[in-house]
Amino acid sequence: MASAWLALAGAALAGGEIPLSLFDAPFNLQAAPSMAQSMELAYGVERLAAWGLGRGADAVFGDNASLRAGLMVPISYGAAFALKPAPGWAHEEWHRAVMTLGGIQSANGYNQPANWYGASTVSVYEVSDAELSAFKAADPAGFVRMSAAGLEASHAIALALGDDAFLHGGDSLTDGALYMPGDPISGFVLFQETVNFIYYAVCTSEALDDEAAALAEVELTEDSRDFVGADCAAWAYDLHRPDEPWAERGPTHPSGQGVERYITYSELSADEQATLDRALGLSLLNFVNPHMFGIHGLETGSGRFIAQLGALAAPFGSVVEARGGWKGDARAVMATLHAGLPARGVAPGLSATIYDVVAAPVAVDVSAGAWLQPEDLRHGAAGSGAAGSGAAGSGAAGSGAA
Repeated sequence: MASAWLALAGAALAGGEIPLSLFDAPFNLQAAPSMAQSMELAYGVERLAAWGLGRGADAVFGDNASLRAGLMVPISYGAAFALKPAPGWAHEEWHRAVMTLGGIQSANGYNQPANWYGASTVSVYEVSDAELSAFKAADPAGFVRMSAAGLEASHAIALALGDDAFLHGGDSLTDGALYMPGDPISGFVLFQETVNFIYYAVCTSEALDDEAAALAEVELTEDSRDFVGADCAAWAYDLHRPDEPWAERGPTHPSGQGVERYITYSELSADEQATLDRALGLSLLNFVNPHMFGIHGLETGSGRFIAQLGALAAPFGSVVEARGGWKGDARAVMATLHAGLPARGVAPGLSATIYDVVAAPVAVDVSAGAWLQPEDLRHGAAGSGAAGSGAAGSGAAGSGAA
């Protein structure tokens, strides 16, 4: 994937860089923005806000590290709530990006300012049942990812914010081993993972039944409806029913037009409910993250270290992650150990990025990964195969080492 990069004006002041892909090929030949572009825009809004809060904290708290650390986490969480339309928009754009790959054009409800704060739900709409039916029949795994992609986007933003604090945070505010740089990204990371956890919790509650009934009274045409309703309930349903035709998803919509798309927890089978319950429990691993508490590394004589856990939904089930990083004077490394959890067995994997492999005249980062995945990315596949990735290039995530 080729990308052009532009460092935003505030990036140098923030201690790192904020990426913005001007053209993302081949995706932008079909539509814009891509997943990378929407994530970068949302991340950029939050990173610049964190930088601004950091400069305000400089003026108010000075070198009082304890007071600053204690107050800036809740303050930055409040700022993250105020800026929630940015990651919310990216959440919906990741759904739309998967749809685009499946040949479906759609609309993002966050493009309407009236939905930024007042709406209880925001939809990806202007999608027909015929389009959804064709997509599921042609690419069942892609269809499952379509539902999970928004949750994936929020997790990706949280990871990007934490990695930036670890790699670019600047001088420590403490004299001890804990690395606590000045820009308060903690509340922004916490907000992203909290939103995902709440979404899983809502998907496992009876509140979905009332919500679906209320929407049925006002969404009288196919184009006015969200593509699947509650993301995680739809993810669990289609994960277990990859070959079920779209027309069998439910009864005719109460309006008489199209299929009743929305899946509620009570409509899931026992196995599907168990899958969703497990995903809710696994999402708690995302809170085993020191970045949420203002700690962005541990300083030692040989460099700076960080470790965290995480989990996310995937086309074949859940994935559990253990991430670790090291930053020295010349370069840095971030590595992730993956454990995919399909219906049968475990699909392990490992990925890593080495930053500033070549530091001058332009920093070059190298990434590689290898993993096992179920056949056709299906939850109940009997076999598995190997897959991998590799990339090299310059970008905003470099260690920034001299």
